Amino acid sequence: MRTSLLVAAALATASLTTACNHSAVVKRPADPKLDAAYTTMWVRDLHAHVQDGDIVLRRGYAVLSDIILLVTPGAPMSHAAIYDASTDHFIDAVSSGVREVTAEQFLGASHRWMIVRPNLPAAERHAAVARARAALGTGFDFSGFVGLDNADRFYCSELVAWALGVRDTVFADDILVTPAELEEVGPTIYASADRGDLPTAQVDPYWQ
Repeated sequence: MRTSLLVAAALATASLTTACNHSAVVKRPADPKLDAAYTTMWVRDLHAHVQDGDIVLRRGYAVLSDIILLVTPGAPMSHAAIYDASTDHFIDAVSSGVREVTAEQFLGASHRWMIVRPNLPAAERHAAVARARAALGTGFDFSGFVGLDNADRFYCSELVAWALGVRDTVFADDILVTPAELEEVGPTIYASADRGDLPTAQVDPYWQ
């Protein structure tokens, strides 16, 4: 991992404590009904494509997302989670620690998102979900986010790579694992448009 990324990651970590937590690059649709329609449509798209143990990457609306995308190459995604089909929840690591959230919550915070299917048998992907679930409540790895790994804590893409068993294989030579790098784990199954970019008529069926 390039030194420049570590420096930039340090800036990203510092941004977690700033008062401003709204992206300066992307905005949500001004119409709340349209905004909600995208989330409803995306949850249905998710259920049509996702499988247990899939990786779901997203571009969020926080200033931290802007910084991560600015300094990391690859897919324009700033956050990573693993999907638990048994609960229809995502397990991820955020500044408050490892948690689980509903599909509506995770996709509702997304400007765009994609599904990556790890090149692992279904049984191994299921086991990865169990490992991630066992880590619920674990603290956030702030030092790992700048390349100084804390084996007892996780940042988002580190959690996913660890749960899938690829942290010490696919990414063994990397100081840190970025969300975009998780594309290397398997094929992209689905990639959304940006929230607000589709013709309104395409989103109309999902308005409540």
